[in-house]
Amino acid sequence: MARKKAALVAAAVGLMGLTLFLAREPILFKVGDFLVVQDKVQVVDVIHVIAGPDESTDYAARLFKQGYGEKIFFTGGWCREHKQNHGDRGRERAVANGVPSEAIVTDDSPVTSTYSEVMRLKAWMAGRGEPIRSVASVSDPYHMRRARWTYRHILGEDLELRMA
Repeated sequence: MARKKAALVAAAVGLMGLTLFLAREPILFKVGDFLVVQDKVQVVDVIHVIAGPDESTDYAARLFKQGYGEKIFFTGGWCREHKQNHGDRGRERAVANGVPSEAIVTDDSPVTSTYSEVMRLKAWMAGRGEPIRSVASVSDPYHMRRARWTYRHILGEDLELRMA
């Protein structure tokens, strides 16, 4: 009897595993859809580019050139892939894409997470004479839900935050 019950449980677990395997694509798409957060782009005081692929920098440059931001702020520290600081690489790409150098701010302090990158943004914001009231975050789409939580946790609810 116990063997029959164990075989039945094993068959049920196997059937569930097979079902999940066969349905993995729609399940993963639903998880991905949940992670992606993108707001309608509006004019902000600063566009913050979280360290990542060059496409993020290029997108931030397009947003700037379309009039959606007054400054672009790059964080990220050292990049092993490009063998230079993320901020320096971001500045070079943004300038090459038509962004004036004076509109670019970099902080190449070592960072280990989105949390530390947003803390660098907060420090820069605190050191400015005029307040920053709005920020657009540019990062990998699947990173945006977690990034939004981080911005809210560090910068508070009063800041207008756009996930670009």
